[in-house]
Amino acid sequence: MSGSPEAAAGLPEGRWRGRWIWSGVPSVSTGTLLAGTIDPEEGQGFACLRRSLFLDSVPDSAPARCTADSRYVLFVNGTELARGPIRGDGRKLHYDAFDLAPHLRRGPNVLAVLARWYGFATPWWAPVPPTLQLGGGAFVFEARIGGTWLASDASWRAHAATAWGRQRPLGVGGISPECFDARALPEGWREEAFDDSGWPAATELRALHVGFLGRHEPPVHPYGALVPRPIAYLQGTTREASCVARSSALEAPELPDPVLSVRAALAAAGPAEQGSGDRVVARPGAA
Repeated sequence: MSGSPEAAAGLPEGRWRGRWIWSGVPSVSTGTLLAGTIDPEEGQGFACLRRSLFLDSVPDSAPARCTADSRYVLFVNGTELARGPIRGDGRKLHYDAFDLAPHLRRGPNVLAVLARWYGFATPWWAPVPPTLQLGGGAFVFEARIGGTWLASDASWRAHAATAWGRQRPLGVGGISPECFDARALPEGWREEAFDDSGWPAATELRALHVGFLGRHEPPVHPYGALVPRPIAYLQGTTREASCVARSSALEAPELPDPVLSVRAALAAAGPAEQGSGDRVVARPGAA
């Protein structure tokens, strides 16, 4: 994790240049003219976003900032740089600021974002009242690289990630179990060499609501004027797993809770034998 409030010093206050983007338009039902509704179970999901760029030289600094509804993880050339936003009121959404320059290089570069919309309220996130297109998953980014602005818009590529299953929060902690099928996630999608030509353009979400006559870049309803992160960034390291065990496929019983299904299958299979020196690298996922 890298970043500091001072990193935003080179970015002007007021209207952003980045557009809210996603892998498609959220399914908002317009029950009344004044407010929309979103089915949290159907709307929850992940979006993979990419933006390639070529640099003849790397500037001394490249101030950048971004945020999302609900969470994002930003990778630069395959390495995680930032994740957020912090817990807070979605109608006064916080953004994270950082310096891109130390993570850029001459030649081809890529920004990759894994963004998530939770759908159901959690102890650290609550949905905002949706408009006709905002309130069901959105990401915004902007950076000044030399004399050029790089902002989230339709020039980004987007992929609606289906590798994660849709789950309701469980227990008093309100945490959803993570059911992830790695086979459904494009391998190497965060890397510069990945070919995203088959991905469609990101969808630019419009800030449409009754009485709207303005622009679509922040600040807009329902997220309000975006405010800088008021607390320090968390620090962390990528750790390697030890050995992994290999086993044949297990038949899991059909239970309402997928976590209980997996536990039952593992208990029935008994202790697994350790593989012969197989190693994997534990890499960070979505916030």
